[in-house]
Amino acid sequence: RDLAGQPRLQGRIMQTVGTVYGALGLYEPARRLLEDALRAEERAVPRSDSTLAALLDAAGVVASEKGDFADAERH
Repeated sequence: RDLAGQPRLQGRIMQTVGTVYGALGLYEPARRLLEDALRAEERAVPRSDSTLAALLDAAGVVASEKGDFADAERH
């Protein structure tokens, strides 16, 4: 709530924590955080921003490591 007016900062924090969760094998919490980060960043930056590409890549890696290859390909 303290970061409600700062979607870019929210997105960066969620991306960092989501990536760490993925590295720890906590795939479902990682997926949720990365999806939330993607939504926050989409509100704040143009579609061509490289941050969105990095988030899509991170979400794809987590989905692949989880074995959800259809979701990985979607990202």
